[in-house]
Amino acid sequence: MKHTIFIIVSLLFFTINSITCKLDNEDDELARIIRPITDEKTQQQAALNVIRRLIHERADNVAIKVNFKLPVNYFKIRKTNNSEMLRIEASSGVAATKAFHYYLKHFCGVHISWDGHQLKTLEQLDEFPAVNIEVEASSKIVYYQNVCTHSYSYSFWKFEQWREHIDFIALSGITLTLAPFQEDVWTEIYREYGMTQDEIDEHLAGVGFFAWQRMGNIRGWGGKLSKNFIEFASNLQQQIITALNELGISVAIQAFDGHLPIHFKTIFPNASFSSTTQWNDFPPQYCCPLFIEPIDPLFREIGEKFLRAMIQRYGTNHIYFSDPFNEVQPRISDANYLRNVSLSIYSGMQAVDSNAIWLLQGWFLVNNPDFWNDEITKAFLTAVPHNKLLILDLQSEQHPQYNRTSSFYGQKFIWCMLHNFGGTLGMHGSIRLMNVEIPRAANMENSSMIGVGITPEGIHQNYVVYEFALEKAWDYQEINHKKWIKNYARNRYGLVSHETTSIEHAWLLLLKSVYAFEGLQNIRGKYVYCRRPSLRIQVWRWYDEKLVIKALGKFLAINESDLLNDHLYERDLVDLTRQLLQIQAEFIYTTLVETFKKKDLRKFAIASEMFLELLRDLDSLLATHDDFLLGKFLEDAKAMALDDDERKQLEFNARNQITLWGPDGQILDYATKQWNGIVMDYYLPRWTLFIQQLNISLQTNIAFNQSKFQQDVFNQVEYPFNENNAKFYPSKANGNVVNKAKELFHKWKRITFN
Repeated sequence: MKHTIFIIVSLLFFTINSITCKLDNEDDELARIIRPITDEKTQQQAALNVIRRLIHERADNVAIKVNFKLPVNYFKIRKTNNSEMLRIEASSGVAATKAFHYYLKHFCGVHISWDGHQLKTLEQLDEFPAVNIEVEASSKIVYYQNVCTHSYSYSFWKFEQWREHIDFIALSGITLTLAPFQEDVWTEIYREYGMTQDEIDEHLAGVGFFAWQRMGNIRGWGGKLSKNFIEFASNLQQQIITALNELGISVAIQAFDGHLPIHFKTIFPNASFSSTTQWNDFPPQYCCPLFIEPIDPLFREIGEKFLRAMIQRYGTNHIYFSDPFNEVQPRISDANYLRNVSLSIYSGMQAVDSNAIWLLQGWFLVNNPDFWNDEITKAFLTAVPHNKLLILDLQSEQHPQYNRTSSFYGQKFIWCMLHNFGGTLGMHGSIRLMNVEIPRAANMENSSMIGVGITPEGIHQNYVVYEFALEKAWDYQEINHKKWIKNYARNRYGLVSHETTSIEHAWLLLLKSVYAFEGLQNIRGKYVYCRRPSLRIQVWRWYDEKLVIKALGKFLAINESDLLNDHLYERDLVDLTRQLLQIQAEFIYTTLVETFKKKDLRKFAIASEMFLELLRDLDSLLATHDDFLLGKFLEDAKAMALDDDERKQLEFNARNQITLWGPDGQILDYATKQWNGIVMDYYLPRWTLFIQQLNISLQTNIAFNQSKFQQDVFNQVEYPFNENNAKFYPSKANGNVVNKAKELFHKWKRITFN
């Protein structure tokens, strides 16, 4: 009996380990298929170049060896006391740069982020500290980007900005991202099929709205594209992909997803087309591109032609992104139909590249769960051969889909933190939840999770949650997140332990408040003062605002002289003071509405003036730091132009995206920004007009008319702001951050209406 039990247990152990090994081998295989073919020496040199750009001549004491025989995403670091050289051996260039960042963070107290770097703690060291460690990442793939990220965050970047961001990507250990452009190839293909330039211009959206035109949501809005821009974007994309591939970072390029210009119906009258559903009430001239039915031979023809052209121009890492139903509902709810759609898309990829992997955003499952029931979801996902589809579970921190789909029916997926919509500001995040849920997802029964990624719609906000997610990508194990955030605070500002009590306490308070969100409510960054005024705005907060106010007090209690001109400290101080004003604006707004309804003229007048004064103070605060300036955004847009007409068009793209988002406010305030300039010339005039009309209502005893106000504010404020290209906004900060923050903290930490 004992022998029988032993044999059964042994067989069970062997079976489980065989399954585990098989899954690990599959994961390794997928990761290796998409790995760039760049040789070891090229990746070594590219990694050293990143390090040299970061630490300059001290890079002479860093040696890197890239060895493709090592496990995927692996590195080891050696430094002895009797040698000046820091030696890194890694599986790729990006693993080597991640290793160097890991070493700087954990052994030199350095901080690296998209907000900026803190390197003074390294500069204080005479030589690199001794170390002997090796790390193998939990993730086979570490992913970055949402298809919307380009449009919201780097529509107007040149290569100088990309170069810095690619270095950040490499130092963060990100191994897969997206190519930003495709319009050059589409322009050529449309011409091949007989479209005129005017017809092409009518279809392609403007620079600030590429993402949604590509996914079939809109057409033509913000266009037309100049020949200058098409050539610029093509050259820029070649530079970006080359720089990423040299580091061993994979780049997914676009594959055909079925969306076409409406003119194809005239060119191919017998083809099987349907129109996409109207998206967010965009008017007919800007909505409803065609969708070519996958069973039509034209689908395969166009798909192959497009992908071949993309590969010929930009090369391939054998991974292609395609999102046929992003906020677009399929015409019928039928499992066989959707199976054929999926199979047709993948077959088109495979016909061009036998090693093709399809990268698919899972947002369609979050956006339309009633349509995507279990039967049709399974049909759509499993039509693609196993290990040939890689799914981004796009908002795993709030709306995970891996659990309701039995780990995507065995298809590989990446646990992704979306977190941000529209590139809006506002402090929030779910650090404890990520700490728990990432290892839980990886260890669940039959898990097909292959990695962790960050998928924000916009960057340059709330960096702390992204650093946490990217660290979890390399190590799934649950950690002490309170200890982690204290270390984060020390490194970010470069303070030694005995100096950091106040800053550590501040970040612990933020961890307990704004970064402790674990609900299902949508957080879109549309806070009260950023929204079109109304008496019906719902004020909602998941945290104790007193903790945030206390955290700001702790920030201001620092006496360390080194922080007085510290970029990261001052940036965070502006952001935290901005958060205080955001909180207090909500309290004032609530009082304003209540006193209006009660017809308390005295208190209404006090609340009204207080609200407008707060907006003026907010604008003056934001003016003190480069990261909070409208002018910087607009000047980047205009700098891409060759002539005045193009400058006006690009500036319109920038202004419209962050305000009306459409011709008549179709996605009003979705991508709102709390920046100097837009507060003074957009939010403040809106609220001034609103309060004026409320006052008239109180004085005349005639009911306030929200519909009339909306038309008035559109005509008098919103539309003119979109069209006004005459006013210049500064792109450099002005004023003293610390003094302004102290002034506003003491002024606004408590409010009364006496």
